[in-house]
Amino acid sequence: LPVETPGKVFQEDEKFLLRLMLLSPKWVGLAHQNLALEELTNGTVRLIVQKVFELFEAGKDVGAANLVNHFDDESTRSALTAFVQEDGTLRGDQERMFDDCLRRIKTSQQKTQRQRLREEMREAEKAGDWDKVRLLQTEFNALIKG
Repeated sequence: LPVETPGKVFQEDEKFLLRLMLLSPKWVGLAHQNLALEELTNGTVRLIVQKVFELFEAGKDVGAANLVNHFDDESTRSALTAFVQEDGTLRGDQERMFDDCLRRIKTSQQKTQRQRLREEMREAEKAGDWDKVRLLQTEFNALIKG
């Protein structure tokens, strides 16, 4: 079996979460409360979710049929259509699926932030910028403590 990279799995979670949101406004509200757009790494998913949030806030229909009309570029429209038609079941415990996807997205985002901070600390150490190292260590520790 091919091994999937964490980034690929992570982006699949983003797409799955989007599919749930397109299924029901309930998931849009929960995602809006618990997910920052910056946590989404797939640019197309982020763009679509941003529009979903905007429509939701305005009290408008967030269904795929309406949503597709809010994008001018064909690539985003095609991607939206593909996300809706993508194989994979949405049957079963959707609440658990939603929670699992959200948790994996957040965990992966935190891991990426920790890696970025470690790299910045190494660079600051090489440059001898100890004030920056301490600042980054404080940020790193706060991230670990949650």
